[in-house]
Amino acid sequence: MVLIISSFTTDKGNAVNDAPFGGRSARYYGRVLKRRGWIVLLVGVLGLGAGLLYSKHQHALYRAGADIVVNSQSILAASTGSTPSKSDPARFNATQASIASSTAVALQGIEDARASDPNLSGWTPQRLIGSSNVVADPNSNLVHFSVSAPSKVTAIALVNGYAKAFAAYNVTLAQAQVSRQLQPVLDQITSVNGEIATAQNTLSKEQAANQDTSTQNALLRTLSSRLDSLNKERQTLLAQQALVENPKDPTQPSQVSSVSAPASSAGQTQPVTTRNVAAGLAVGIIIGLGLAFLREVMDGRARSSDDVREELGLPLLARIPAPPRNLSKSNELALLTDDPGTHGEAYRKLRIGFDLANLETKARTVMITSAVDQEGKTTTIANLAVALAQVGRRVTLVDLDLRRPNLGRCFGLSQVPGVTEVVLGELTLEDALHSVAVTSHVPARRKGAEPNGNGAGASIEGVLDVLTAGKQVRDTAAFLESDALGQLLDEIRDRCDLVLIDAPPTLPVSDALVLAHKVDAVVVVARLGVVRRQMLREFRRELDGTQAVAFGAIVTGAEGDDDYGYGYGYGYGYGPRHGSEHLSAGRSDA
Repeated sequence: MVLIISSFTTDKGNAVNDAPFGGRSARYYGRVLKRRGWIVLLVGVLGLGAGLLYSKHQHALYRAGADIVVNSQSILAASTGSTPSKSDPARFNATQASIASSTAVALQGIEDARASDPNLSGWTPQRLIGSSNVVADPNSNLVHFSVSAPSKVTAIALVNGYAKAFAAYNVTLAQAQVSRQLQPVLDQITSVNGEIATAQNTLSKEQAANQDTSTQNALLRTLSSRLDSLNKERQTLLAQQALVENPKDPTQPSQVSSVSAPASSAGQTQPVTTRNVAAGLAVGIIIGLGLAFLREVMDGRARSSDDVREELGLPLLARIPAPPRNLSKSNELALLTDDPGTHGEAYRKLRIGFDLANLETKARTVMITSAVDQEGKTTTIANLAVALAQVGRRVTLVDLDLRRPNLGRCFGLSQVPGVTEVVLGELTLEDALHSVAVTSHVPARRKGAEPNGNGAGASIEGVLDVLTAGKQVRDTAAFLESDALGQLLDEIRDRCDLVLIDAPPTLPVSDALVLAHKVDAVVVVARLGVVRRQMLREFRRELDGTQAVAFGAIVTGAEGDDDYGYGYGYGYGYGPRHGSEHLSAGRSDA
């Protein structure tokens, strides 16, 4: 878990500015849970099932409890003048637990329990001690006994028998202690009586001889006083012994130790299915969360436009959602269909972002590339070219992804002939170019400007030329680095406003790095959920090495971006009404 938590504060530059948690925003965690929630759900269900399975295989266990009163200020304490429970509570508790853990008490407890439950053949003193718990309350005279057993009857019988044996054992200890204290007193009384007898004999002899008897009289008075004190102590101890062995009221509990609250019921301690299931579910969710975030960290794929922008260090030109399924199957371009819908609007916004980003650079030859394959660069560049042509720009689209050319398919064109035939001198540029008719309906700029003079709308034929890849060459890198290709690109640029070049992905092959020296600027396409953050970092490093001017990035697959809803995903279409004319390019891009 430490590894998982520490990895949330991932590589430098990945933190979101508004992040309050470990360098990440709350929205990041929401995205991860939305994406990886199935892991949490699955592991949570497994934990719940584990709790049920554990409950099913657990043996039934019941616990019963009984309370015992141990009078620490009883006649035993009075005889010594101390109060164990007040002088040292910890020692008192330890003493009670030690007494309860003795084999003799446990054995007697089992014997006493047989009166209530004869089926105790498998119980030994060690098992009873291991299945019980004894807790002495330092703030009172109560000692709490609890015993766990496979049945309610057994648990109740054992705890009551164990408590009774403990109380009886305490009484026995009290009796032994009184006896130990009484015997020395009796011995001293015997000794003093002997001394008195000797002194009286001596006194009789002195009186017969008419001698001084003051010394013997003083000794006899001292011995008599001592004997009186010992007799009083003996009477006190005998009274204490009688009280321990034979209370004045046999119906009352012993003043030394007695069971105050015997067990009458037992509660089930296992299996507690609800608790086990809840614990299994909680543990499963915690483990699931850890696995979900661990997988997210180990995955490393760019999941938001923030990831792309921060890793590349480039401004975001647009976010493009995945094309509708019907367009993907037919290789159609959204802007060449009758109803481009919201997908077409995304490319129109891309055209605006592209033009704004290019205001300072004024690049006329722009290469579109990506870090790896399957990021949608060909579809993106084709729709961008159409969007630019629809507003009256003269655009030439060149396919220089010679290893895997796909640009021709977007327009229904054959890849051959193309760039390679022109560079090799097998074909002229005019013969190799394919003109694509791009029509955009725009309103009149002023009344009377159109041929009909009534200010009605008219169509403007956009200029879009496509130069496909042509036949494959043996050494692609050398071909792209040749002066002949550079001259061809210069020739194309002289005849149009903007040249868009579809280049191969940068990381797998070196083609894009070679082409970067022949163009004015580079635009990067990154697909969320496909490209990884470390790939984008490596891509940026290689691009910086070419000294190429990169003025923007385009995010594709933007429907997976949580921020996408702030761009286009408002939940309603912004297309033309049924039966009305298409909106003009100028109005729709505004």
